[in-house]
Amino acid sequence: MNVFQKLGAIVKGRSFRFPKITSLPSIRLPRLLRFPSVGFGNSKIKYVVGSSVLVSGAAVVVGLYFAIYDVASATYEWPRAGAVYAELDEGHTLGQPLPAEEDGTESQTLLILLKANARLSSLTLTNLDTGKTGMTDACFEIDRASTNNSGYLYVDQFTITGLTAPTMDMANSEIANLSLAGSVDGHTQSATLDNAVSEQVILSVRDTGDFKAENSVVDRVLIHTLGDATIGQLIVDGFACSISAPVTNNASTGAVDFDYMKVGNFTLDATSRIGDGDGIDAADMIINSTVSARSITDNLVDTPITIR
Repeated sequence: MNVFQKLGAIVKGRSFRFPKITSLPSIRLPRLLRFPSVGFGNSKIKYVVGSSVLVSGAAVVVGLYFAIYDVASATYEWPRAGAVYAELDEGHTLGQPLPAEEDGTESQTLLILLKANARLSSLTLTNLDTGKTGMTDACFEIDRASTNNSGYLYVDQFTITGLTAPTMDMANSEIANLSLAGSVDGHTQSATLDNAVSEQVILSVRDTGDFKAENSVVDRVLIHTLGDATIGQLIVDGFACSISAPVTNNASTGAVDFDYMKVGNFTLDATSRIGDGDGIDAADMIINSTVSARSITDNLVDTPITIR
């Protein structure tokens, strides 16, 4: 998207009203009033004046261009990192910048904030490289926002393929069909079987949107809910996570950390790899007992793995 397309996105959907002019007063100049004629007897003077006008006009045009460029460059268009996107469900793809990091560097977090009753047809995250040196927070997090005490993220199909991460944790969720595969450096699968967990069938795409982020480098991807929110298909493919100090054998967080979801079908495929190299006797992938599932398929293979 070029600078003028960004400028168009900024003003898109905004209306401007001007007062209606019903009539203009008539103005008559006195007949004796005459404007003096101005002439230049010397052609060099004409050249100097004309050149000055051209230079001044060019300066104005250049200044206006860079002013517009600065405004457009300061905007964040989905899926540019360093911003919170709070109106994707309304089709608005402009984000608000996040505060700078503690060291003063610009944030590279991609925050998707879903308000109560927000609906997305699909959200796809493909080939994202996340994490950075010195970072200890989760690379990928699904959770409630701090002001949300009861809402859930409802998902029909949640599919993860080719995930690499040092640790993964899932808690406080309901999943109708939980299918787990891949290689892990030790895991604990403590999900609770519950026949009352319902399917999540989300077919209507009216007033929803499809959003994709792919082939980029970000520090973190956060999906936070402000209430009950809905995503028809959540697709994560080739997501790579690397943090400096992964939380190990901890039932409250992980480098990939999912909480407060209600999912119809959750699938982690066999190409995924999770582990921080501390051995298979220390679980690096934890499915907590606060996860309820009607059907569980566990094909995880414990094998020494170190994700850096």
